[in-house]
Amino acid sequence: MSVGVVITYQVLYSSISQHLSEYATLRAVGYRQRYLLGVVFQEAVFLALFAYVPGIIFTSFATKLARDATNLPVYIDANKAIVVLLLSCLMCFVSGGIAIRKLQDADPADVFY
Repeated sequence: MSVGVVITYQVLYSSISQHLSEYATLRAVGYRQRYLLGVVFQEAVFLALFAYVPGIIFTSFATKLARDATNLPVYIDANKAIVVLLLSCLMCFVSGGIAIRKLQDADPADVFY
């Protein structure tokens, strides 16, 4: 979980850094900090969902292979899948919360330099 937080943080932080002038422009136009936070958290949710779908598909195939090879009762049921989805979203929210500090650097005055 902590490795996922760090990796997701790096992705969000680099995205914010690359688009810092756009965030500053939005602040200069009149958007509040709350809106910008919503954009970052929305990106975090997208990261969680886009990572979850291929991950759960791969895990389903891997558990089937393990079950067939070892005759162990290894299954990914709906409850486990939902818990993993919720934990993935939590992980990305934590990363987004840490990466938001970079938004404080979005100064509208820097846009015109």
